[in-house]
Amino acid sequence: IQLARAAGVRVFATVGDDEKAQVVRALGAHPINYRTESFRQVIQRESAGHGVNYILDVVGAKYLEDNLRSLADGGHLATIAVQGGRRAELDLGLMLTKRLSVHGTSLRSRSADEKAKIMAGVHENVLPLLERGVLSANLDREFPWWQAPQAHEYFDAGQHRGKVVLRVM
Repeated sequence: IQLARAAGVRVFATVGDDEKAQVVRALGAHPINYRTESFRQVIQRESAGHGVNYILDVVGAKYLEDNLRSLADGGHLATIAVQGGRRAELDLGLMLTKRLSVHGTSLRSRSADEKAKIMAGVHENVLPLLERGVLSANLDREFPWWQAPQAHEYFDAGQHRGKVVLRVM
């Protein structure tokens, strides 16, 4: 949210409760509670039917159709996780008509060299924004490294409102 806002982009973010809605609103995004409203309908309404140019998705299969229908002509969908499933039917006619692109990516499967290039990009483009106070770390909770299982449980429970960090020292 913060990076997109720093670039001047209007941001929508799906959330599961009112508390998370307050957090993303404070970061500059328009929250959409997926438990009470359709993100597809909200995006269509808020964009006057135009749709959005880019979607960064962690859900996957469950949201594929709504994601594609939420994109503007020439829009891009980047899937970075598949929490809602790996397989879905893809309407190629919709993709062709709207000239959409779908992209999948993950850090886990990248080589050490690729990860190093990504980190160099973060160092060059993101760290200066942190140093100038344009971005904040948004830390929710810190755990000592030996409590990694508890940190995962806390994260997976969906109660976090920012970064969950393992402290090594």
